[in-house]
Amino acid sequence: MRIFLFLVFVVTSHLLYGQDAKVVDSLKQVVATETNDTLVMDAYNRLRREYYYADQKASHGYAIKYLEYAQKINDSIRQGIAYYYIANANFQLNKFSNAIENYLISSVYFEELGEKQRLPSVYSSIGSVYEKQGEADLALQYFNQTIALSKENEDLRRLAIGQANAASIYGDHKNDIDKAIELLLASIANIDKYMEKGAGQNNWVYKYLSECNLGNFYRKSAQYDKAKETYEGLIEKVDAASNTMIYYTALGGLGQVNLQQGNTKEALSILTTAYDKFEEGNFQESVYDILPDLIKAYEKEAQPEKALVLFKKYNILKDSVNDKKRNESLNDAMQRYESEKKERKIAQQELVIIKRDKQRKFIIYLLVTLGIVLIGTYLFFKKRLKYQKMIASQEVILKEKELKEVEQKNLLISMNSMIEGQESERLRIAQDLHDSLGGLLSTVKAHFTVLKGCMLDQSTIEMREKTANLIDESCMEVRRISHNMIPHSLSISGLVGTLEDMVEYLTQQGYEATLEIRALPELPKNKEVMIYRLVQEIFSNIQKHAGAKTILLQLIGYEDQVHLMIEDDGVGFEYEYAFAKAGLGIKSINSRVEILKGTIHWDSQPEEGTCITITIPTN
Repeated sequence: MRIFLFLVFVVTSHLLYGQDAKVVDSLKQVVATETNDTLVMDAYNRLRREYYYADQKASHGYAIKYLEYAQKINDSIRQGIAYYYIANANFQLNKFSNAIENYLISSVYFEELGEKQRLPSVYSSIGSVYEKQGEADLALQYFNQTIALSKENEDLRRLAIGQANAASIYGDHKNDIDKAIELLLASIANIDKYMEKGAGQNNWVYKYLSECNLGNFYRKSAQYDKAKETYEGLIEKVDAASNTMIYYTALGGLGQVNLQQGNTKEALSILTTAYDKFEEGNFQESVYDILPDLIKAYEKEAQPEKALVLFKKYNILKDSVNDKKRNESLNDAMQRYESEKKERKIAQQELVIIKRDKQRKFIIYLLVTLGIVLIGTYLFFKKRLKYQKMIASQEVILKEKELKEVEQKNLLISMNSMIEGQESERLRIAQDLHDSLGGLLSTVKAHFTVLKGCMLDQSTIEMREKTANLIDESCMEVRRISHNMIPHSLSISGLVGTLEDMVEYLTQQGYEATLEIRALPELPKNKEVMIYRLVQEIFSNIQKHAGAKTILLQLIGYEDQVHLMIEDDGVGFEYEYAFAKAGLGIKSINSRVEILKGTIHWDSQPEEGTCITITIPTN
């Protein structure tokens, strides 16, 4: 049993208003005497509403007058609303083509004005007209738009309406009962949420209709227990006197469930009650829907005479329903014919106007074309001149960039050569210290050792010991200086061993120094020396300026890069300030990293220590 939700959803707001003769007379007096266009427009809108049930044609006429005044005062929102009301009247008059046309015009107004709150009602109405015409796919498309936009607007009421209408398409046209049930359950939940907020307490009709359809789809899918539970719950909630249609529709559904479950006597009693009430209210479509099951119940209860009487009535109603559908189709075809006829007449009139204005438009076209050509020519040469200037400017910029790159490259080559020269000079000085001065000190110590036996008195012995200690310290200092200039461990143990010696030396100096080396690849000797000098210079700066207690050195190889991190807990500094003020140590470190084609990041703040992160490519 199908309940047409659209009819209820469109007109529910009007149920609160009955036609009042005094109100109608007062409104007619306003439109006849009032000079304020806005007040006249509002009066026509109220007249449209007052006549909505009493006289659809009159209501349609007042909606058109409402539109005319909305156009007169140039109120775009009310124009969109007026087209929506005209479409509603056309729908009630079974003028479906006109209804679609006016609904679409209304939707264009609301879309252009950004009235997203009004659009779901328009989309839902368009879908209902298409459903009435048997265009299920088009109807579902608009119902889905209603659902999507209502979710975006967080409009629970219109969301519930869209879901209920979409459920009817799935259940009645696409035979997807599970989807229909899913949508109806969602619709009921959303109406409950909407009413829980204290808004729209009169929207119970939406919930009851959805519950009634839910019972129908449960029954259609042979879920009889759920259908029975749904119908019985609805019957308990609904007042039969004030909600006759809903109450007896649910009662009829309950009777059909009992019949399908084999409870023939109970089914016959319930179906008869519902049938009598539908007859009394002249609900012919509901009578037509319930008759087949009532006939079947009489047959099973061995009452063929009553079944035959109802069968004859069913056939009469069947012919009436078919005639009604044929008439609706014929009316729709006639509307389309009249619409096309009107369009042809308009087209002929437009053709006369076009012929009359053709020469004038041609002259205007020539003038406009000439103007465009002149403007285009002007813009072309202007753009061309601008382009030539831009090209010249870019060439200057490119040349300056190339010059800077050459200067930078030469600077790097110069710095690299200088560092290589420094390393060579350090190697020579280290060798001289080790071979010449170191050897000389060793010879002095040997000669001094020979003389030690000749120094016997106490004062001479003390002087001898001091002198021996000084000679030992001199030898150690020469070895240290030589080692720092070109560490012996760098050629023997490589970079790792050298860094370990440096960290051990820092530990001996009282620092809490830590070294972490992981996955370090084999590096060229010159790159090892440069990394060593880099670390040496950073350690030297920490010892001179940082006032640190702990130092962490990490050297990690990853893919084709070496990541070097040195962190201390010293006094820290403002990098930009230090770099701009003097920063020779900082600039030197940055230059070494640049020569290595690496990147460096300084992270330091006063009283927060310093962390230097350096990334050097291995190739």
